[in-house]
Amino acid sequence: MGTRGRGLGGQAFLGSPQRLEVDGRCVAGGGGNLCGEEVLSCDHRRIRIGFACGSFGRNHRRDGKEAAWRGGTGLVKIILEAYAAARDRLGFARREQETEAKTIAGLVGELEAEFPTARGILASSRYAVNSEYVEREAALQEGDEVAILPPVSGGLDWIESSVVVDDGEISLDEAFRAVAGAGAGAVVLFVGTVRDRNEGQEVETITYEAKRDMCRVVLREAIAEARERFEIEDAFIRHRLGRLEVAEMSVVIAVAAAHREAAYEANRFLLERLKEAAPIWKREARRIEGTIEEVWLGAGGG
Repeated sequence: MGTRGRGLGGQAFLGSPQRLEVDGRCVAGGGGNLCGEEVLSCDHRRIRIGFACGSFGRNHRRDGKEAAWRGGTGLVKIILEAYAAARDRLGFARREQETEAKTIAGLVGELEAEFPTARGILASSRYAVNSEYVEREAALQEGDEVAILPPVSGGLDWIESSVVVDDGEISLDEAFRAVAGAGAGAVVLFVGTVRDRNEGQEVETITYEAKRDMCRVVLREAIAEARERFEIEDAFIRHRLGRLEVAEMSVVIAVAAAHREAAYEANRFLLERLKEAAPIWKREARRIEGTIEEVWLGAGGG
């Protein structure tokens, strides 16, 4: 079982290969030769003291939440999802991956090494863990779902029906009825449609793609903010996905307010927030010198 020694604070512990953990560091060893590694970096088999936690194979953090222990391999298994131009560059939409990375930044480094031609899109993308946007310093845990979200095409708890993101056709009557009410002196509708030219080139179709659950979260939060900032009565957003022809409706935003100024301002605010923050991408099919070429809009290059 190894030698018996004294750990940090004079606490007894068993020597290597077992691991004794005090204040987040491994104190396996003995005879004054302590491991000293942070818990998630160490390969010793864990024995836990210090935080009144007797679990094996899991690391209970100071905040009481449970984080995955990487064990002797130092690996965690995650799910990677890639969207739009990132999917095209990486060659997959979804895959399981074992990674040594402890943060999003480390994971990006691994992907850059595996896919050198995707460095540009990886650098310009945002990342989400379990459907929440995160910074690159965010830690990775066993079972996390990590989404790679390229720049969106625009720049990118309320009622369930206030935001719809799907492949269904847009109805202006539906949008109007969703917000109209006795307290509304004005209803403003914005409708986005597919135009036939962009950047001087002929457009045949546009295909919209989105991470739907995150779109709903982002746009409901935007509606909540619009309610507070502009004192509107209600708002409704519907964005269509899939392949659309020229002149078809792609998005409708309806806002009801007591006065028209608030309805106009809130509608513009919601449109800009959708373009800046919602993970929606569009791919144009353009006719260039008689040949159809597909172009992702808003995606970073590399």
